[in-house]
Amino acid sequence: MRKLLLSCMILLSAGMSAQGIKFGKHYMERSQNARKAVVASEEKAGMRTQRKGGVMLDEASEIQGDYCFRFVYAYNKDKERSSETIYMREKIDGKWSDEKLYDVGRYTYEYDSDGRVTVKDVVYDDGTGWFANYRVMVEYGDGVTSYTKYENYNDGEGYQIVEGWSYYDNGQMASHTYYETKTGHIEQEMRFTPEGYISGIQKDMYKHTYTGSVNDSTIVSYNSEYSEDKGYYFTDPCMTEHYKYDSTGKLLEYCRYEMNGYESYEDDCKYVYSYDSLGRIAKITKYNLGDENSGVVASRAAGEPEWVEDYTETYTYFNDDVYGIGNSWHDVFDFDGPLTSMIVKGSDYSSEMKATRDASGKITAISFKEAPSYGSSPVHEFTIDAAGHITKYTSVTTNDWDPDYRNEFVRDYTWSGENLVRGEYLDKTTDKAGSYESSWTADYSYGPNSFTIIETNHYGTSKTYMEQKGNRFYAYLDDSENALREDRWVNIREVQTEDVKFVRPNVMKDYDGFSTDSTIIVSVAGRVVCLNANDINYDGGYGFTMGIDNKDMFSNIVPEAYFSVSHDGDKTVCKDMEDRPVYILEGDRLIKEYIYFEPSYEVQPGEPNEVKGSAANTAARSETDPQTLYEEVTYHYADNGLPTGRTVVAVDENGSRTEEISIEYKYDPTSGINAPEFSATQGASLNGRTLGIADGGVFCVYDVQGRLLAANTTSYTFATAGVYVITVNGNSFKMSVK
Repeated sequence: MRKLLLSCMILLSAGMSAQGIKFGKHYMERSQNARKAVVASEEKAGMRTQRKGGVMLDEASEIQGDYCFRFVYAYNKDKERSSETIYMREKIDGKWSDEKLYDVGRYTYEYDSDGRVTVKDVVYDDGTGWFANYRVMVEYGDGVTSYTKYENYNDGEGYQIVEGWSYYDNGQMASHTYYETKTGHIEQEMRFTPEGYISGIQKDMYKHTYTGSVNDSTIVSYNSEYSEDKGYYFTDPCMTEHYKYDSTGKLLEYCRYEMNGYESYEDDCKYVYSYDSLGRIAKITKYNLGDENSGVVASRAAGEPEWVEDYTETYTYFNDDVYGIGNSWHDVFDFDGPLTSMIVKGSDYSSEMKATRDASGKITAISFKEAPSYGSSPVHEFTIDAAGHITKYTSVTTNDWDPDYRNEFVRDYTWSGENLVRGEYLDKTTDKAGSYESSWTADYSYGPNSFTIIETNHYGTSKTYMEQKGNRFYAYLDDSENALREDRWVNIREVQTEDVKFVRPNVMKDYDGFSTDSTIIVSVAGRVVCLNANDINYDGGYGFTMGIDNKDMFSNIVPEAYFSVSHDGDKTVCKDMEDRPVYILEGDRLIKEYIYFEPSYEVQPGEPNEVKGSAANTAARSETDPQTLYEEVTYHYADNGLPTGRTVVAVDENGSRTEEISIEYKYDPTSGINAPEFSATQGASLNGRTLGIADGGVFCVYDVQGRLLAANTTSYTFATAGVYVITVNGNSFKMSVK
């Protein structure tokens, strides 16, 4: 019944999710767009003091598509980077060419009266190829330091703004902005709270701000205008959405309303959900604007409206049994338990369904009555067998305004024991134009906490699968064999149980803050994440919608930002929505990363590749030209935590490990490969042999052989005296314990 009532109320938000988004492009360069910059997004690694690296990097290499660049660095007397000499090798016909000198970049700096760097300039001898001259300007504010990057392409246009970012004093990224080349208009921008949550996003013609907590968030959208000199700019708030989940992942509230006289095709509405003590749905209340329910409330400039109740759905149960996935009454009929009644009362609609049960709880009869609405008069009949199962359900609707109209919807059910195993469906309509009908079948199967539907109709077959494992609900609907709609729809609802984050190593930075090093937030303990991914979700599937299991949800995360977390010994495995490993961590160190490629298809020369389908099931173009399916990147570290290199292995669609590239980082032996001492300056607090960090910060502890002693902890007591390595937000520090 809820499906019929609420299917017309699906709301897709244009906004981004309030938590967990990774900002920008993937870290690794794809071969088809290797020219683009390396970007990532959520938090800044490291402490907020401006300092040079603890060691001086002599040499590093980077792979970008079919090019390998080797950077050789030099330093001035103050140990500031003064130049980088760049050598290049190119992969031609699968083989790497000899190395040749590519370009030389020269560094200069400007300082303020406190000796802080305010301008960093890098000018290349050529500067017209892969590496453009650039300038980073710094503004030191109250609690926030801002950086703005300009590039000069030697095309006569001078320096043009390309990127901006800022950090709070606690090291957390405060904002990250990309600008359009030539115009300087904002292309996309993310803003963060000091705790690391997204507080705002702007992209193209959309701007949204976020307030609240991880499970209780308000999203405000802004009206956009466009002009040649400003590009897209934003005026008044035009729409607000709010969602709230409880600690078990159940949706408690959703509302959306327009502001300042703006209107859209969506209705202003509010839903409130309540559950009984066993977690079963007890009541759903929908509100609207009453007599003003026109979609426009011009007199309200700001604030939530005074809602008027539209209808309520209330549910009662026979006993305390709870139905979950793997139970036919739950999976086919949407019962959370042995239902005795569902009553809907509304301003223009009402219905009452009652299930009569004997003393054992077995159903003996079901009645379902709907009040006539807009001339329609539905009549419902249920057939119940001796075991208390529904074997047939018929719904016939006529219309007083159109005597020729008649719709008959028939469902025949076949049971095997307590499992409903097959449904046969017929939908037949007769009106003045004639008679037409459609029919289909559904075969149901069950597993431990899982449910599968194979639906067959005139166009082909589709498969729906659902499972509930602990705090994680996973479902997909695959229509790849159905000519009517060939796509795949995935839902995930999960309550995350642990904090997992890490910093991807960036050895090439010189000063902290002058690069957008980032912390990848994989999981936040207690956060409810809801994913709604399918081929028609052009904006990523954000917003209020009905899930595959007919339950309302607010989707608050995009597929690229979702990870499931599992453990393999002392390793933390982070997988994507397709259950493919993406990151493998040891403590807070990234030790392995998998980069998946979209399949490419034959295209005309000079045209961009057309992408279709999933990289997981790509097909070979030919036996002699298999495509790269993924790259496996292994990161290597010294005992004290400093990265010393990485190995990249390409794996093609036939499973062959086609190429291995080793990248080494070389350090100045005079500076040593030693981490700086961890002290109170960095927030350390050592009480006896118990270590903590100011503000309850999370850290990892390693011994000098690089063995992990404690991961992501707020307190650690050393068993013995000695020298240890502490990592905080991706930075490594040495600590001597007596």
